[in-house]
Amino acid sequence: WGADVVRLTVYVYEGGYLDHAKWSPQDFDVKIDQIVQSCIRHGIYCILDWHVHHPGDPAFYLDDAKVFFNKMAKRYAGIPNVIYGFPGAVSPYQGVNAEGIAVATNQVQAASTPLRDGRDTTQNSFMILQTAHTMDEALGLLETVGRSAGENYVISSGSEGLGVALETAPEGLSFRELTDGVVYATNHFVQPDMVELDTAHGAAAGTQTRFDRLGQLLEPDGMDSLHGGLDETGGAQILRDRYNPLTGETLPPEHFNDGGSLANEGALQSMVFVPGEGRIYIADGGIPVPQNPVVGFTFEELFVDGDGTTAEPAVIE
Repeated sequence: WGADVVRLTVYVYEGGYLDHAKWSPQDFDVKIDQIVQSCIRHGIYCILDWHVHHPGDPAFYLDDAKVFFNKMAKRYAGIPNVIYGFPGAVSPYQGVNAEGIAVATNQVQAASTPLRDGRDTTQNSFMILQTAHTMDEALGLLETVGRSAGENYVISSGSEGLGVALETAPEGLSFRELTDGVVYATNHFVQPDMVELDTAHGAAAGTQTRFDRLGQLLEPDGMDSLHGGLDETGGAQILRDRYNPLTGETLPPEHFNDGGSLANEGALQSMVFVPGEGRIYIADGGIPVPQNPVVGFTFEELFVDGDGTTAEPAVIE
């Protein structure tokens, strides 16, 4: 397939590194080394991915992670082929480029046969951010490449004042444009021609309640609408929102996952893009991520070496 990177996913629990019925961590280390040495021989990269699903908190096995990465870092010191991937590591699932094209994505459990020769989400997002100058170019890229799995893309073009929510699967794609200046998506399809491909639609409460809450916050007639006055501070407020519209409950900040709210559904990254004004805001700190101070950067800071401009506001507390 011409691959130049292998992601070696080391499951921690669920029959993995720490609780396998037959293999000890030392047995896993032997198998890991066999794969790493094969990557080195073939001249390709190997990502050692400490992969935490259970119990939902990526920092739950932090002490074990420190032991694992300390051991691996010593074993493969000075070997450029080995990359270390930890829970919450930043990948191009979302981003913005110098042209003001912003991309954010959410996985959808689509009833599809994955395309082995299709491109995954991070590849497609990176491709858009690397090459697209306009919305038409961004959409054209996704329309012409093979898509390996189900995914929602929310794409905006700050210079053109455009935004779309693009629902994609290997079999096809469909998009929703701005209505009253608003478009949004979570982890399920809503377009009639895509819903039948969504295996979890209507069953996964977290995606539906977050979608409903976005409607309450963004639509002109939403019960807590910020429509017409939304800025970067309002964007941070939305990402910090802990209200579950199904139960009517406001959850505590420390409730990390499965809360059905925007901030309590396993948030590992929290960003606000203002592409029309050349700014991006990123939550800086540990879990719960959305509750941290949100630090602003200008495109000039990010893309123009040595430029002294700073974002205003610089921090959203």
